[in-house]
Amino acid sequence: MAVPRSLMNPDPRARPAASVTVDRVRVTVLTPRLLRLEHAADRQFEDRGSTAVVNRRFTVPDFEVREHAGGFVLDTGEVTLTVADASRPLTRSTTSARIGRGRQSVTWRPGDRARTNLGGTARTLDNCRGREVRELVDLDPDGELVFSDWTRWDLDPGLLSRDGWVILDDSTSPVFDPDAGRPEPARGRGWPTARPAGRRQDLYLFAHGTDHRGALADAAALIGPQPLPPRYAFGYWYSRFWAYTDRDLLDIAERFDTMDVPVDVMVIDMDWHLPG
Repeated sequence: MAVPRSLMNPDPRARPAASVTVDRVRVTVLTPRLLRLEHAADRQFEDRGSTAVVNRRFTVPDFEVREHAGGFVLDTGEVTLTVADASRPLTRSTTSARIGRGRQSVTWRPGDRARTNLGGTARTLDNCRGREVRELVDLDPDGELVFSDWTRWDLDPGLLSRDGWVILDDSTSPVFDPDAGRPEPARGRGWPTARPAGRRQDLYLFAHGTDHRGALADAAALIGPQPLPPRYAFGYWYSRFWAYTDRDLLDIAERFDTMDVPVDVMVIDMDWHLPG
């Protein structure tokens, strides 16, 4: 997939024509199948980029909006979004989206549980054994590690699902503020900053059905393309959680050289800095 030209210089500000604001709700139509849904009790909506989303400067797709007393219906041809009461938060009683057409259509409401999400990534594989994991709970009097019993673990939700929809909840992600920073204002993308106080929602509805390629293409345009790992990352890695000295590491490298084993990556773990 070619990287869109817009991502060479990502812009978190959506084009004005892509947004519809009614009372305390703003909807931004990024693509016919990717909508941003916001609720702000103070009607102050967020246009800065976040730690998850860097680009909202999409070409404005065709869509229709029909306003009614207190709410509106937005139709992209792929998704029909209904907001019954735009003065209230986005909940099951105020908001729904019909995705697709005919017998293949599905309906999403805020709070719906994804039953067939294909899963995302794991933060770490420490203490994992297949689909089981155990937690470090203590040290015994001899300094040995004490672990919990093995329990099943599941991946966090990902961007692909057989439910027909995926929600990316960006409500609490820090935003990049170009006017904040220490000791002086940040330059470029900005300084990570907490969002303003108050009741807010910032949701992205991926309404791609089972078109997983389409979902990933829209995700790459929204959150940035994923670079290919460098070639050395596919080579031999050496890593051990151990308090090595610099001399220890040099000795290990020399041993690998003696055995004619090419080491591409030597992980120093956490011993490159002082504790804390």
